[in-house]
Amino acid sequence: MDLVFIVLTLVFFALSWAFVKLCERLSDGGQNTSARAS
Repeated sequence: MDLVFIVLTLVFFALSWAFVKLCERLSDGGQNTSARAS
């Protein structure tokens, strides 16, 4: 039970971190491209 709980926690944390980083990269990239275009 403990091992399963730890694995699920790590997976959830990894997915959350990856999602946040992806959103930040997309938002930053969009702002940079729009700023450079204009």
